[in-house]
Amino acid sequence: MSLPLRFIPVFIAAVLTLSCSSDSIKRNTYQSLQTMQQRECQQTPGQDCPQPESYNQYEKQREQDLKQ
Repeated sequence: MSLPLRFIPVFIAAVLTLSCSSDSIKRNTYQSLQTMQQRECQQTPGQDCPQPESYNQYEKQREQDLKQ
């Protein structure tokens, strides 16, 4: 059974939307975790809190680690 041609663009749009949403969810989750860690660190008096790395830096490092 073949799909009618009119459903192909809808299917492609749905796949693209889901893939973009997936990246957005990962990015937002990462940033939320970084924010939580930063708040916890700041609540501890006298502790040096490191600057969190950006999501892009995290992804680059992760890709390099996975290649090894």
